[in-house]
Amino acid sequence: MYLWKKADFKPSEEVLMNITGYGTEWVEPLKDKMTSLSASLNSRLWIVADEPNGTLGLVNCLKQEDFGDQIRCIFNAGTSKLPDIESEDIKNVKKKDLAINVYCNGQWGTYRHLPLEINETKMTQFANVNVSPTGSGLSNLKWMESPMKYFKSTDGSKLCSVSFAALNFRDVMLATGKLAPEAIPGYEKMRDCLLGMEFSGYCDGRRVMGLSDARAMATAVNAEIRFLWDIPPHWSMSEAATVPVVYSTAYYALIVRGRLLSNESVLIHSGSGGVGQAAINIALSMGCQVFTTVGNEQKKQFLLDQFPELKSDHILNSRSATFEFDVLRLTKGQGVNVVLNSLAEEKLQASVRLLSKHARFLEIGKFDLANNSSLGMAVFLKNTSFHGILLDSLFDNGNKEWEQVRELVTKGIESGVVRPLSYTKFEKNEIENAFRFMASGKHIGKVLLEVNDSTNGELQQTDAVPQYYCSPYKSYLITGGLGGFGLELAQWLVSRGAKYLILTSRSGVTNGYQVKVVEQLRRNGAEVKISKRNAACYGEAQNLIKECMSMAPLGGLFNLAMVLKDAVIGNQTEASFKAVFEPKVTGTLNLDSLTRELCSESLDSFVVFSSISGGRGNAGQSNYGYANTAMERMCERRVKDGLPGLAIQWGAIGDVGVVVTSLGGNDTEVGGTLPQRLKSCLSVMETMLSQTSSPVLSSYVVADKVSSTSSENKRDVVEAVFKILGVKDVSSISNDSSLGSLGLDSLMAVEVKQVLEREFDLNFTMKEIRALTITSLRSAVNVEAVTNKLDSVSLSTESASESSSDKTSDSVSLDKVGSDENILPSSSVVTMKTSEDSDLKVFMIHPIEGHINQLMQVASNLNATVYGFQCTADAPLQSIEELASFYIKLMKGLSKADTYNIIGYSFGATIAFEMCLQLQNLGEKYSLVLLDGSHSYVKMFTSMYLDELITVEMKQTEALSSFLERMLCFEDNCQQTRQILTECKTLEEKLKAVSQMVNTSKRGQQYDRQDIEKAALSFYQKLVAADSYIPAGRLTSPLLLIKAEQSATNGDDDYGLHEVCDHLSVSLSDGNHKQFIMGDNSHKVATMLMQWYN
Repeated sequence: MYLWKKADFKPSEEVLMNITGYGTEWVEPLKDKMTSLSASLNSRLWIVADEPNGTLGLVNCLKQEDFGDQIRCIFNAGTSKLPDIESEDIKNVKKKDLAINVYCNGQWGTYRHLPLEINETKMTQFANVNVSPTGSGLSNLKWMESPMKYFKSTDGSKLCSVSFAALNFRDVMLATGKLAPEAIPGYEKMRDCLLGMEFSGYCDGRRVMGLSDARAMATAVNAEIRFLWDIPPHWSMSEAATVPVVYSTAYYALIVRGRLLSNESVLIHSGSGGVGQAAINIALSMGCQVFTTVGNEQKKQFLLDQFPELKSDHILNSRSATFEFDVLRLTKGQGVNVVLNSLAEEKLQASVRLLSKHARFLEIGKFDLANNSSLGMAVFLKNTSFHGILLDSLFDNGNKEWEQVRELVTKGIESGVVRPLSYTKFEKNEIENAFRFMASGKHIGKVLLEVNDSTNGELQQTDAVPQYYCSPYKSYLITGGLGGFGLELAQWLVSRGAKYLILTSRSGVTNGYQVKVVEQLRRNGAEVKISKRNAACYGEAQNLIKECMSMAPLGGLFNLAMVLKDAVIGNQTEASFKAVFEPKVTGTLNLDSLTRELCSESLDSFVVFSSISGGRGNAGQSNYGYANTAMERMCERRVKDGLPGLAIQWGAIGDVGVVVTSLGGNDTEVGGTLPQRLKSCLSVMETMLSQTSSPVLSSYVVADKVSSTSSENKRDVVEAVFKILGVKDVSSISNDSSLGSLGLDSLMAVEVKQVLEREFDLNFTMKEIRALTITSLRSAVNVEAVTNKLDSVSLSTESASESSSDKTSDSVSLDKVGSDENILPSSSVVTMKTSEDSDLKVFMIHPIEGHINQLMQVASNLNATVYGFQCTADAPLQSIEELASFYIKLMKGLSKADTYNIIGYSFGATIAFEMCLQLQNLGEKYSLVLLDGSHSYVKMFTSMYLDELITVEMKQTEALSSFLERMLCFEDNCQQTRQILTECKTLEEKLKAVSQMVNTSKRGQQYDRQDIEKAALSFYQKLVAADSYIPAGRLTSPLLLIKAEQSATNGDDDYGLHEVCDHLSVSLSDGNHKQFIMGDNSHKVATMLMQWYN
């Protein structure tokens, strides 16, 4: 056996350097002593700090520089003095020759980074149901701490304990991501929780039921008194929870908006649902003739049992549009006076056609409204009206309709018209099961979550995920608040309840992006002040704290201010150290002292943004490392004194800020780390703010680990997917049974897609998901069989030819569109394929990128000669009409034909349509096929960039940001690029900024900067032209629309083409907007085209 022992080290020379306090007088002597280290490799420089300061960060950084391995440190982190430098204690330390030696009240040790033990849950009286920020989908629904601990009752609102919370379909849509928060009226998109609209519970000892705009699926809710009703004595708490939303919606729709009269006829869709039952009850009480629809015989029988007055033949099938013919037959072709609709797409259109003269259409579904689905105007020739019924809008201040609704519900309760519905009850810990049950559509009536079984409304403790919330009665200060991270933090604090903010910046507001964010914060109810006061000046810092306190007691302080003066120690000066110390060391000292003196009782959070540069060291940042660890020691002292204090050692920050702006992008490696994305930063910060284990925490992304995920941390893919389907015993399922055959519905499919993408990096289309089996799932994980993501311009000639080489021997001649050599096409017309055995000639029109390459695979599978039109720098882009005329001239120059066969894809569909209109006016024959596009389809997307933006400059910024995202894969830097473009005043400046960003990226280095500017300008002009285009006539010849099955509009409609053509055929092809013309799908599209031409 051998025992290895470290040999005692005897340095040739020992140099001692004392650093005390937070001054800078030691900088020049330190440089001299560092220089002396080069004389002997066996010498040691001992840096000694006998009191807490920033020495540790200084030493960590110096260790990364020349001769840094000769530096040693003795640091006193405690309150007792260090032993004498000549003492045996110190001699023993030196003999060990360790780099960092920390002394704390008689104990020797060191600082280390240890994994943070996170408290995943805590017991609290105030919690609500929400989707975990670390995931999405129903499997991530959890009880989470709520901000109700800050609630104060007013004359208009009360704190109510919740006994039962009811689920509504809106909650399911939000939780699964099928309904965006932006679709909810008001400013709810700034709030972190939207789930829950109705409840029953206790308020001041009274049994009440009520409505809330959000957060009602909770242990306690902030309820406005005007939205509460006393529960009748003969109703149970569970029965009462079934009433508020359904009867408020039904009365609001039928009576307030629909003006339903006695003895009128009404069609009520989804009659067995909550709103359906309430509406049937109201309509029957008025003597109306009621027609309704249900999804199966069980629900039909339920309605017959529940409402004996209903006629059996008046209960129709909601699974198809055949109810239209049944209603017309039963009404002898007259239709109905009122339709209460919750169905979508073609069923909505069928319902519209059932309106009689002077009828009212009441739309309570959000699907078609949120997707901006088209509605033919001819229906209004009957003097009909269409109403979007959004119960959420009744919560708006000043909406006088609520008082009518409240009175109707109150009278309905008194008369007995309003009566509780049937329900299915789930326990408090069965959140996921409750949501899945409702999402399956198997429920009749309401789905309830029992929150509290107390008979007096006493709040109970709930095990919930900790969350950080701001008090709406306190102010919050962010120094450096107008920087990239500062603005994000401000928005996050407001979303967490902050109402009073002060953002400091020495230079004040300097760009449009800052103006936009501050205005948004104010629109969302926050009072925001901008201050130029410098916290490093004691007097200004004092005035700054007092200004905060004049708004409200100071509740939180976040110091993000920073200055960088990077250089190796030999090139540093005392002035460069002072410049870096000022915002961090001096500023934090002042803020620490003043908050102790002025607001120690109100302050809940004292947070400083430190850096991993101090914690682990980074060459050239000795001043920055010292400044950051000095702040960390101040936070440690605060915590020891019983005050709030937290220092966060951030690694490089992504999306915004110094690293991304000056060093590149989100893939820039800095000191072995990659920039941490802002969303991740805010999520991590919340975890840190919610724990008390340590005053100094760290968060960074290690570069060599970013792409690898430990298999130990992954759920089994089959277990994860089958949990969504509700299958508990996977062994009972055949390995070859598809998910579709096991009852996978559309909502489940969305969640499966999210889980596979998020946890397993697997990307499948919805059709592929329905076809997945246990075998194929495991195979996909094992071999990483991921569906390729084809970006807009990455497919080159070589890849297109290769993919089709085994299909055809015809030659392919194509300009290298979208390849590395060309960001802007150099040829207006390219020959995509020639065919000697066919006289058929086809002309293809490019998508918005201007290149024709995306259609290469379809073209290669056609038995025809195919030409492609591309948008070069010479193309006229003042309007769609001019561009179409330009392409017609090119087309006629290529070939004179009896019939011009034109195909337009996506944006190109608009151009192709206009070309055919012009040919029709010239008396020419044409055949038009549109591939997943039309003028209406394109306008839907251009409106996303142009419609809601106020100024031309804002529209230019949004369009050019889209150019970078769509064409050059700049998605990761979208916020940064928007901020840079917003600061540019003219279009020319914006174009130059775009070319610079592209040219300095890895992908864009090969492009000519003038070509980049031309391509960006062309993209913007095409967006503007498409947005202003209105067809000047109708096409009389037949038109074929081939739609992607996973269409971006989520609908089965014809993209508005029925309004502008006489003869339309619609076919579907597998895949989404990009995939349906790629790979095997391209063969299917080509087959459809050849059948059309033959």
